This record gives sequence, C-alpha cells and structure tokens, in this order.
Amino acid sequence: MSCPTTIQQAVASLVGCKPHGDGYLVHTTCLYPSNDAVRVLVRGGKDQFVVSDNGGAIAALEDAGLEQAGGDRFLHKYARAQGLRVERGAIISPPVNAENLPVAILLVANASQEAAHRELEHRKMRPARDFKQMLENILWQRFPNRTEKDRLFLGESNRQYKFDYTVKAESGKLLLLDAVTPDYSSIASRVLANLDVRNRGDEGIVQRIVYDDRFPWKAEDILLLENGAPTVPYSALSQSLDRLAA
Repeated sequence: MSCPTTIQQAVASLVGCKPHGDGYLVHTTCLYPSNDAVRVLVRGGKDQFVVSDNGGAIAALEDAGLEQAGGDRFLHKYARAQGLRVERGAIISPPVNAENLPVAILLVANASQEAAHRELEHRKMRPARDFKQMLENILWQRFPNRTEKDRLFLGESNRQYKFDYTVKAESGKLLLLDAVTPDYSSIASRVLANLDVRNRGDEGIVQRIVYDDRFPWKAEDILLLENGAPTVPYSALSQSLDRLAA
C-alpha cells in the first residue's frame, strides 16, 4: 500500500533546504523550546560534507533570556554524546560521505535541540526583575497616568501585601498585577498574597498573575498560580490589557 499524496505532501512540508552562504540550510523536524525548527548548515560537496547547527542552540537560549556566562563550554557534553565536536559556539559533525549525511544531519539537530531544552530547564535564568521591567514598560506605555508600582493591599488575615503594579481602570476598579517567573519561591509568595487579598471579597479589585511564558512551565505550577488569581501569559498580556483596564 502506497502512502497517500496528502501525507507525502505533509511530510515534505516539514523539511526543506535552501542555499545559505557557503552551504545549504536544512530545516529539520527537531524543535527548540520556542517551537522554532532546528536548522542545520551543510557544507561541502561531492562525497564529503560537514554539518553544523550554526550556533542555533546558543541563539535559542539567548532568545529565551538565559545568561551565556562561560561561552560555549556547556555544549561539549551534548556534542560528545553524539560523536560531534564544538567549534566557535556551534555543534559540528566530523566529515561524512553522502551515504552518512542524513545521519549526521539528525545527530547535529538532535544534539542542538537537547542542549537548548536541557539548559533552559536547568540553568539559572536572568533575575525576575528583568521580567518585571518588561511588564512595567508595557504598563507605563499604555497607562502612564494610571499605573502605580509596589502598592500595599490588605489581605483577609489583616496582613499587608505589596503588589508589583496597580492600574486604575476606567471603571474605577483597581487592577492588581503580579509578575511571576517559574521559580518556586516566586510562585508560592505571590499565590499567598493574591489568595489572601482575594478572600477579602473587595469588588473594587481585579487581580491577575502574569507569568513569563518565554520559559517552560509545569502544568501543576500554572494550576497553583490560579489558586491565587486568574493567570495571563506574558505573550497574551498586551491584547488583554484594554479589556482588563476598561
């Protein structure tokens, strides 16, 4: 039984190849944490080729906001595991012939993908204040005369909590926004604050927890955040603000 044309076309659309500098850029089915496809650079000709991730793993981590102290040293363990090497920030294959080129492409793409995913999970992210600054910039641009920083609110327990940002809505209600990164201490403290303030039942207050979705989150951590207040991923905040601040 032959493969249907629709399936063949779908598979063909997943990969591609185009000239790039002194080589060819090949799109693979591997994905970085951002869901961008891993692209490898193939150089050579006739019967000898070298495959490189063209610095893709490092670029993916930088795009996600990770510090790159130590340069490309962290890549070596991922490269060695696949019989590859690291050179000037790129994961590179040894020279291969045409028969082994498909394997080299897969090995480099997999190593680059694994390096980006594992490092994003385990390495220290930039301080949470960077994310708060991103949120602050949006609020000051959109509501320069209605935004207040670090305002205190009373919880049901009579304890006061400082919220990152407060926006006075056109309706007169107060929109309380907290910026949270995927760090347990950050999550726990903001859930407690939001829950205690919410339990006062003040109808003049609207609460939202904005989480940094540039980084992967565990489903259970998102559920924990929602125990405190409804959540908004940072990527969707801009389109939600007009409704929330109306």
